[in-house]
Amino acid sequence: MAVLQSLYVLLSLFIFVLIGVSLYYDHKLKIPPAPTLPWVRRKILKALKKHLTKDNVFIVELGSGWGGLSTSIARNFSKAGVRGFELSPFPYWFSKLREGKRVRFTRADIFDQDLSEYDAVVYYLSPVVAERLSAKFQAELKPGTIIVSNAFQLPGFEPVEVLETRIGVRIKIYVYRT
Repeated sequence: MAVLQSLYVLLSLFIFVLIGVSLYYDHKLKIPPAPTLPWVRRKILKALKKHLTKDNVFIVELGSGWGGLSTSIARNFSKAGVRGFELSPFPYWFSKLREGKRVRFTRADIFDQDLSEYDAVVYYLSPVVAERLSAKFQAELKPGTIIVSNAFQLPGFEPVEVLETRIGVRIKIYVYRT
């Protein structure tokens, strides 16, 4: 009985720490790590296929969360290299289990990363974060880089295309070109 009580205490402590760390990162990053819905993922892939003009590209997902979108991009772009940046520890560790030959995940603050080498940038981040990203994109991205924003407009940029999901909650996908 004492062993069972000890296991219960350890499990409760683990869950408490897990929730506490998750809440800390949700507050720090201004958005919880939410997976991209399948029908939204299809629209993002459609936008990338339409706007990327070559096959051998380097694509980054900022705030890659659990890694689902990045791995889908790697599956759909057979010659692309895909990198996901995620700072929240639990989604990052989960995404590391999904790494493959052409998709890599790095636990890092997106604002500390050099984005100049990427041909496309994909993200699902809050408008507060997007405002900071706008200046970073203007300073670092090379001309012609595709930016795909899930649900929120990018301040200071004019979209070249806006897609909208028709299933469930209507979500807009904004496509930009630097």
